[in-house]
Amino acid sequence: MSEWEIIRHVVAIAGRVIDGQTGRAVRGGQVVISHGPETFMAWLAARAKERGSPWASMAERPDRTRTEADGHFHFMDLPEGDYTLAASLPEALGRYGTARKDVTVARDAQGHIAMGKAEIALPPTTVKGLIADQAGHPVAMAEVRVRGSGEGCFSDGQGRYLLPPLEAGRRVVQVSARGYQAAEQTVLVGFPGEVKTLDFTLAEPPP
Repeated sequence: MSEWEIIRHVVAIAGRVIDGQTGRAVRGGQVVISHGPETFMAWLAARAKERGSPWASMAERPDRTRTEADGHFHFMDLPEGDYTLAASLPEALGRYGTARKDVTVARDAQGHIAMGKAEIALPPTTVKGLIADQAGHPVAMAEVRVRGSGEGCFSDGQGRYLLPPLEAGRRVVQVSARGYQAAEQTVLVGFPGEVKTLDFTLAEPPP
């Protein structure tokens, strides 16, 4: 297909962006069509040439959109074919990596657009692990903090913890729990979207 005609506005691709660890909706995520049918990509290039320099900074374009509060997004009036979507959260300062998803826009037997659907899980930059005592029993409600920052969480009933998304870099993770000696470890989270596992064994205080 070398050309396509927009007869009426139709949602061609719809989906949702979520946190890859928690499954929670990601608000304000940027979703970009990084690859599509030749006809569409040529049409985009022509639009970019017409608009000039403002095109690059536009938040909403035929090939670029932002997620709503519930993580949902959509693209309208696309020709049929195979597309690749790239999702990110640029304002998060590296607290998330980029995720990609392939999706197909097709037509049914009546010639109507069969909407492509895509759920995209953004990989958070974070640290998770298990907190246990010296006997191997999980320690619930242990407080986990990142030194020098406001990030923190508590371990669950199985002793598991998951810190909120962090900026990549070297971090000192501190753990404290009632009835145990505090502990800390240093971890290097090397790049946006990396998830490091860091387990802790807490000792009881000396008699």
